[in-house]
Parts: sequence; structure tokens; C-alpha cells
Amino acid sequence: MKLKKLLIPFSFILSTLYLFSCGPNEPGDPPELVPIPGYQHDIPWPSLADSPWPKFRHDAQGTNRSQYSGPTQGVIEWVNKDFMMMTGAATIGYNNEIFLASLGFETGIYKLNGNTGEIIWRYDSLGRVIDLHPCPIVLSDSNIIASSGSEGRLLKLNIEGNLLWEFKADAQIYNKGIGVDKLGNIYFIDHLHKLYCISPNGELVWSQQNDLFGPYGNISIVFSPDGQTIYFEGFGVGLVAFDIINKSIKWTFGNINGVSFPMVDSQGHIYFLSQNNEINNEHSLYCLNEDGTVNWYFEHGDKDVTEGGSGAPPCIDRDGNIYFATSYKLFSLYYSGDLRFSKKNVDGGYDDIIIDKNNNLYIWISGDDPRGLVLDNKGKTILEIHNGIDKMPKIFNAISSEGQWIVCSYEWINSIYSIK
Repeated sequence: MKLKKLLIPFSFILSTLYLFSCGPNEPGDPPELVPIPGYQHDIPWPSLADSPWPKFRHDAQGTNRSQYSGPTQGVIEWVNKDFMMMTGAATIGYNNEIFLASLGFETGIYKLNGNTGEIIWRYDSLGRVIDLHPCPIVLSDSNIIASSGSEGRLLKLNIEGNLLWEFKADAQIYNKGIGVDKLGNIYFIDHLHKLYCISPNGELVWSQQNDLFGPYGNISIVFSPDGQTIYFEGFGVGLVAFDIINKSIKWTFGNINGVSFPMVDSQGHIYFLSQNNEINNEHSLYCLNEDGTVNWYFEHGDKDVTEGGSGAPPCIDRDGNIYFATSYKLFSLYYSGDLRFSKKNVDGGYDDIIIDKNNNLYIWISGDDPRGLVLDNKGKTILEIHNGIDKMPKIFNAISSEGQWIVCSYEWINSIYSIK
């Protein structure tokens, strides 16, 4: 594996330490502890619920990092097998309420009791039996943003499951991660490469069509910390940066279709798995600056990740350490892009990585022996969960405020699990 650094002013190898700084203290006060560059803080996002997991990949930057601790026992608390295929993801609102989309004979948007796994209500979102649904979003007022998928209907439901409004797009809405800006405007891309901005009241604010906008179901729209730029996977390019104030493309990066969810850190750097023949023409994790220039890149060499979407997209812990996975290998990098460790799995692929407040990693392994792993941030195994997992897990994980690991499987007879 090779690392290339283009614009690194100094090394951040000791990323878990702090530097002393007097800062705004009065003379004679003891110095405050100030995190060194790379430390990650939560970016305020007033439109989203201040709940454990309000949207796909947790937050508007797609960090996949929870503000709560995960499970410590590694036992299944409850399981619900009343679903078909869950193609979006599970989100968690206030009062430990779980929201998800499921297709099949009872296609719809569901609300579950997170303490018991019982279904509270189902909203019939129509659509075909084989369909793709974006992950529901929980807003700060407890209302829910969801979609009908193949019918191209964006939906807003209240906490009781009643329809507040719907917006009909020109084509299907297959984004897994719909975006919501700080003012509550909603962003998605339909199957005809059209980017939409919809007001909190369900009215079209603007739309723009461009063949570079990827139409695929794995799209996840993430935001810059100031909320003025969105990033998403492209068609013919790896990543698109779009200015939502001026309604124009700022830059694009990469020379193949984007298939890996991007992630933004609290300093504004953008991370994604792609390939760029103008830089190194290798399958790599790229760290970009806000202007689209390369900060650093790490060559992992697995084409299945950047061409087929295998492995796990990047996420970042509180100390600025980055994690991602290729088909059969987990990587951890320092904030500088230098390798911290790698961990190979020979009997299955890594499907998702989420991080709790203690910087522990929660990872699902697919294959003949599907299982969950809990690792510390140095890659040491803390827990391993085998018993009771009978279906392949996928990129549908969340951590609740009750220390639960909520996991959805991805087969025709579906299950959702709570692990304590």
C-alpha cells in the first residue's frame, strides 16, 4: 500500500494528543486543552433531529460516527422478521423510535419501538415489489422525510405516520442518502440525472439536470461544514462538488463512476474511494481540500471497491483517524493519511463500519459465517457476535442512546436486530 501526500504542512501522527494553548483565558488562568488539528467535533445541523441516528450514515457529513456508546454484551436483545428486503437503512429518532423502508408484499415506511422491535405503524409508500427506497430522515420537529422510490414521490410524514405532503419528481428517486440543508431544504437526484431542491413545505425551489449527476441508488448527498456545498457521486466522474447558493458545479474529481459514499470531516476535507488517472490512476482513498485539490491519497489497489462498491466507505473517529475497508481488508489511517493498521478477513467481506463515542468500531462481516465484530480503535477485537444472525447484514447500521447496535439484514426474508 502506498501513501502520497501533496499538501501536508506537518505530520499529525500523534493525533490523539492535545496541545496546550492559552486561548481566550484571562491572565493567570491555567491553559485550556485544545485539540490538535484533526480532532473532530459535531457540526450543528438545526434541521435534523438531535437524536441518536437521524439520517443515513448518521449526519449531514456522512461520518457514520455516533455520540453514544455501543453495546458491551454482544447478545441479541430482540429480532423482528416481519420484513422483506430493506434497501435503505434504519434511522433512530427521539424516544428510541426506529424508522426504515421495506419492500415486498407490504412495501412501506415503518416505525418501530426501539425497545422491543415491535411495529408501531406502516405507511404504504406503493412502488414495485422490487424497488429501492432512500433511508428515512428524522427532522428536528419529529417529522419524517421518505420516498416511494420507483414512483419518484418524495414524502413528508408526521410522527404518527400521516402524510403531510408529497412531491412528484420526473423519475425514480433511488438515493440512499437524501440531503437536508441547515434551513430544512431537501436535496436528491432522480434517475434522469436531475438534482432537486425542495422546500420544507414540499415546493420546488429549483432543479438542475446534468449528465454528470449520478442516477444510481447508492448516492449519498453530504454537506460541507458551512452547509453551502454538497458532494455526491458522479456519472463518468467520481465526485461532484455543487454550490447550492450559486446553483453551479464547483469541481469534479475522478474518471470513473462514483460508487462509494463520500464523507466530510469537521475541517471540510472530503474523503471518498475512487480512481483518477490524472493523479495516480490507482484505486485509492482520496482526501480532498474544499477547492478540489488533493490533500493526500492512499493506494489500496482493490478495483472491486471503486468499480463495484465492495467494502466499506470511509468514516472518521473523534480523534481524526480514518477507517475504510476493501473487499477483504480493513484499513485505519492517521489524519495525515499514513497507515495506522490493516486487518485482513479471509472468509468474508467488510460491509460497514460505524464508530461510537469511545472510538470503538462496529463492523459486519458477510459471507458463509455472517457476524458482527466490535474492535477498539487499534483493531483489537472486543466482541464477536455469531449466534442468532441468520441473514447477510449490509450497510444498515445504527447505534441508539440505549447502547443498542441496530442492524438490518439484506435478504428476501429480512430481519432487523438489536444487539446489546
